[in-house]
Amino acid sequence: MKFSERSNTEKTFAVIIIILIIGVILRWGFIKSEVKRSLKFFDKDKTENVVK
Repeated sequence: MKFSERSNTEKTFAVIIIILIIGVILRWGFIKSEVKRSLKFFDKDKTENVVK
């Protein structure tokens, strides 16, 4: 099925998904560093010392 034959809703969602994917690709370095930083919050060594 051609893109022009799709409904307006399908076209809109396709464009939004493409924009989101491009945004993630462009900001990948920042996203990766923030994920690493947030995972440090759950570090077992640090949480075990606080609980004891």
